[in-house]
Amino acid sequence: MIRRFLPLLFVFSGILPPALAQTKTKIKTTTTAPAAYADAARYPLSQYPFYQGPDLGLTFDREGQGTLRVWAPTAEALRLRLYAAGAGGAATATHALARSTSGTWTLTLPAGTAGFYTVQATIGGKALAEVADPYARAVGVNGHRGAWLDPATASPAGWVEDLRPSPARPPTL
Repeated sequence: MIRRFLPLLFVFSGILPPALAQTKTKIKTTTTAPAAYADAARYPLSQYPFYQGPDLGLTFDREGQGTLRVWAPTAEALRLRLYAAGAGGAATATHALARSTSGTWTLTLPAGTAGFYTVQATIGGKALAEVADPYARAVGVNGHRGAWLDPATASPAGWVEDLRPSPARPPTL
C-alpha cells in the first residue's frame, strides 16, 4: 500500500525506515482523491479534458449579464447557490450549471444579480461541500463565498477620476 502512494521511497533504499519497511499494516489515508477522481483513470493524461480559455470564474458582458464558468471535469452535476450575505443565512436561490466544453460548466444570470455565491459539485452520486469559486475576484467573510459583483457597477461615483496623492519629494532608496 505504501509503495502505491509513495513510490519514490522505494527507489532510494536507504530512505525508508526499517520499521516501516517491515510493517504489514495498511496505512489509512485521509485523501478522497481516489474516490472523487475515479473516472480520471479512464483517460490517458494526453486525453484528459483541459480548458485553456481566459474566462474561468465570473465574467460580465457589456449588458451586465454575469457568466460563471467552472472547470470540473469529474463532476456529474454542479449547483450554484446565491446568498444575500458573505457569511451566514440561507441560500436565496439555487441554479444548476450546464455542462460545457473541455470539462467546464457554465451558468449565465441576468444583469442586476448581486450577492454572494458558492458552488457545489456532485461526484460519485454524493453532493460535496459548498466551496467558493477559486477564480473569484472578491469574496465574503473568511473567503467562504465568492462575491457576485459586476466591476462596472462596483466602484463608487468619481472612482475613475480619483488620483492618489503625490509625494512631496521622490522616495530615496
